[in-house]
Amino acid sequence: MMVRLRVAGLTLAAHAPRPCRALALPAPTRTFAAAGGRDIRLEVTDAAPPAPAAGSLLFESGGLWRVHRRGSRLLYLFHAPLPGAEVERALDIDARWRAGTLFLPRVHWRERPGFALGYPLDELLFQHRLAHDGALELHGCGLDVGGRAVIFCGSSGAGKTTTARLWRRRRPATAVMSDDRMVLRAQGRGFRAHGTPWHGSGRYARPEGRRLAALFFIHHAPTTRAERLGTVEAAGEIFARAFPPPWDARVTGTVLDTCARVAAAVPCFRLGFVPDASAVEAVERALGARP
Repeated sequence: MMVRLRVAGLTLAAHAPRPCRALALPAPTRTFAAAGGRDIRLEVTDAAPPAPAAGSLLFESGGLWRVHRRGSRLLYLFHAPLPGAEVERALDIDARWRAGTLFLPRVHWRERPGFALGYPLDELLFQHRLAHDGALELHGCGLDVGGRAVIFCGSSGAGKTTTARLWRRRRPATAVMSDDRMVLRAQGRGFRAHGTPWHGSGRYARPEGRRLAALFFIHHAPTTRAERLGTVEAAGEIFARAFPPPWDARVTGTVLDTCARVAAAVPCFRLGFVPDASAVEAVERALGARP
């Protein structure tokens, strides 16, 4: 059984030696299915995962996952959000995120579709491989505004899904690429923004890519106001919404460099907004302004 998931031109191919219901893509993710490609290759097995060595811990998320060093490779361990929960899935992969083995206990092979690759495993794989390749996954809502991508970055509660719904209501021709996660990849002298399957509460998720026109760092405010940011400040804001592997200094350096290049290439704004027509109009005015 082979399943392929493509995000921002990068394809994850997972192969199981026999049918595995948990490996099938769930309905919301099927628009990201691919017919070919294997930039990240996983073999799925029900064998017992390797045990991490003492002192090998690289990162503890404090939630659902942690990462250990295993020789020249990485060992991701995933568990349920319960005290003392056993490992549900494990991933052994090379340090460039190209090929690995997904250990899925036999009891989980008949789980719901999407369990095997589901949150946070698939997103982490793409996050860390994209960062290695000089691309970025950002915590942001992406809109297709007149054939160009506009991204609204913010932490949870900043108004990303609110912004998506506001534009859909005020400008019905606007397509929402994602209301929570976007990917940026270099394209010529600029960047191309791609939708992802990792949506927010609005469940907006489209696989298309568009040339990036602008970035807005949003927050709720008493009045709507867009303020152009300088390159250095914008680069810091972009990095704060990116997801490099925190244990890898070299890849983190690559991400910092990419953030600086995005900030230099694309207009960036701080946007305090009221969720009404004024927020849409302020963005439209900013998009019409010259650097």
